[in-house]
Amino acid sequence: MKPTNTAGTTSTTSTTESSSTIATVNTSKPDGTYSSTAITSSQKNTSAKPKPTKPMTYYIVKEAKIRVSWKKSKGRSGYVIYAKRGKKGRYKRVKTVKKQTKATLLLESGSKYYFKVKPYRVKNKKRRYDKMRKAKGGKPLNSIRVTYSNISGYQGYVVEMKTGSGKYKKVKETSRGGTIRFEKKKINPKKKYQFRLKGFRKVRGKRIYTQISVKKK
Repeated sequence: MKPTNTAGTTSTTSTTESSSTIATVNTSKPDGTYSSTAITSSQKNTSAKPKPTKPMTYYIVKEAKIRVSWKKSKGRSGYVIYAKRGKKGRYKRVKTVKKQTKATLLLESGSKYYFKVKPYRVKNKKRRYDKMRKAKGGKPLNSIRVTYSNISGYQGYVVEMKTGSGKYKKVKETSRGGTIRFEKKKINPKKKYQFRLKGFRKVRGKRIYTQISVKKK
């Protein structure tokens, strides 16, 4: 925009903000000429709040993988599988399947389970259920899984595990952060399993380890 040039007066013209110039101030002089002063973005307060980082967390899951089977019911569309923990527990729905007589369930380890199925058929788009009947559960395959989330800051990572009162031993190593998982299969559900995570950096070819502090999720 061309400035207004009037002797002995002062006019100010603002321009659109850009990465380099925010405004231009034009000052007229008595001799009919004028001078311009640019206000740059370096003079603007550009301080911004840092983005919050997610905390590093972990959680542990003990699972029992159990194969359940039952007898086929003729003319039925599917089955609802129920399980209960111990003899005094209550049956709870855990899975619904179609025309099959076997299923694999993932349940919390450390308990003895009992199973039943409820056959159903579909009529007029509605399910019609039969009475519950017994189902057979196979030997559980117990496992334990640890998951670490939002891990960063190191060149590599090591997961260590301890059983009972034993010593920690390395069970996994990775160079990738973010989410780190480890699963130990065929565990004894009566034993105690503990995990810890270490990060390392290489200094002159030697690894320097640091135990990472993580919160339980």
